[in-house]
Amino acid sequence: MTGVWPAILCILTVGCADDHSQRVRLDQQVQRPDVSVVLITVDGLSVDKMDELLADGALPNIRRMIDGGVRVERAVSGWPTITYAQVTSLLTGQFPGHHGILGNKWFDRYSLICRDYATMRTYRHTDRDFTASTLYERLHDRMTVSIQCAVRRGATRIVDNWARSGIGWFFGMFDAVDAIMPIRFEKIAPLANRTAVWPVLIHAYFPALDEIGHRHGPDSAQYRETLIHVDRHIGRIREAVASAGMADRTWMVLVSDHGFQSVAPRNCFDVIRWLRRERGLKITEDAFDSHSFEDRYRHFLPFEAVVINGGFRRAAIHLRGPGSWFDRPSPEQVERLLAPQPQSGDRGIQWQDGVLLVARKVPSPPEEHAVELVSRHGVSRITRRMESGIRRYRYERATADALGGWADEELANFIASGWHDAAEWLAATADSCYPDLVVQAAEMFDSPRAGDLVLFAADGWDFAPGDRGGHGGVTRSDIRVPMIFAGPNLHGGSIRNARLVDVAPTILSLIRGRPADGSEPGFDGVDRMPEIAGSQDGGTRGNER
Repeated sequence: MTGVWPAILCILTVGCADDHSQRVRLDQQVQRPDVSVVLITVDGLSVDKMDELLADGALPNIRRMIDGGVRVERAVSGWPTITYAQVTSLLTGQFPGHHGILGNKWFDRYSLICRDYATMRTYRHTDRDFTASTLYERLHDRMTVSIQCAVRRGATRIVDNWARSGIGWFFGMFDAVDAIMPIRFEKIAPLANRTAVWPVLIHAYFPALDEIGHRHGPDSAQYRETLIHVDRHIGRIREAVASAGMADRTWMVLVSDHGFQSVAPRNCFDVIRWLRRERGLKITEDAFDSHSFEDRYRHFLPFEAVVINGGFRRAAIHLRGPGSWFDRPSPEQVERLLAPQPQSGDRGIQWQDGVLLVARKVPSPPEEHAVELVSRHGVSRITRRMESGIRRYRYERATADALGGWADEELANFIASGWHDAAEWLAATADSCYPDLVVQAAEMFDSPRAGDLVLFAADGWDFAPGDRGGHGGVTRSDIRVPMIFAGPNLHGGSIRNARLVDVAPTILSLIRGRPADGSEPGFDGVDRMPEIAGSQDGGTRGNER
């Protein structure tokens, strides 16, 4: 066996050279759609690091997309800023609180399922855990392709090479896994020649940058080099599109699922240790998803809490109710984690070093939905209600502002003016320390999988040891993401604001040639095509706050 592993590693590196030319040739009988979209997702791409490398001239292919496209100046991901939650949002146009994938790990107190997608056995199980329609399912009558993304339900064709990717990942050859992407892209031409149809949607997913960010941090030389490699692969995809004769009818969309933040090695708050030591809770954090409900019931019955810590700058605490897991915890159970303990002198979990914010859903009148934010600064409340079919939100202090000094005078006046819709909140807060916090907090707690208490880490802190970078939090570096739409007849425009959930309805509008809003139920996002088209008239389009 001594010669097997070198042979495998040799196979992994074959064809991965950056000067590999794309070989994409279409037969004349292939039907070419009027519009085709290549959606490129770069996991863990920091928008600040991207801009830094763009300024250095190190990302020429992303620069070409910006110059020949429309960039969203202030694009945001969603809560929680964790991969499986946000890739599902990207492909469904729904918030995690609505599609139910609340992270790479989640717990459901009613089904007693505790999922963990971060294993070789489970990483492709996401598709069975949500019911929202994917872009592929909405385009069921068209040819669609997914490359290297675990969320792909409804895609007409999957052109992964998971064996090759898995071996590369096992050996830590993360850049080699990314390099598989343009090679697999070449397989689309033979597919189109066999079926006589070119796809209307191709989703290309690059996973390496996220892993490098966790291991080395987004400010590292390794992160920079990996991003440069991704840019080269994007160039090869562009080359393949041109080689296929599709450049004049192909849109390329570049996004990320979340941002990234550097973490100081010693800045780690161990949530589970604190809960056990200071509050004496019997806790599990292990995934358990036996097919037998009876087995799951017996497994979780002895525990008082399940802690979900995926992404590492967010931790969700699920508390067993007074009678069973099917009961919500009593107010006293929740307060026990927040209230000071005179006997030990402990002040509550919101006072611990590294804890920025604790969020929880609280009782409210039937016509409203309320979320409370608790921190060492104070307590604030977010309330949502429907007015004429539109969701409107209010942020107010219950004691002192839980977010401290986040609001400048303009934002403070906006908050004080009362109820606003989702677009107004995004426009008002996108440049703040906590972009889109009000809307995202309210929507996340629509799902019981969110947790009874959700902790978010302060800048530079993490809830798991060892990583040099993390995400999952609510600050600007976690939630701001790149978003670029490049296509025929576009030239360097920009729009002001967008959310990740806007990508799906925008792509659907592009492909179908008609607005996705209204006629396509089930979207939380909005179709940004009118703004993208309007940006070519000069200037930036969108809410101008």
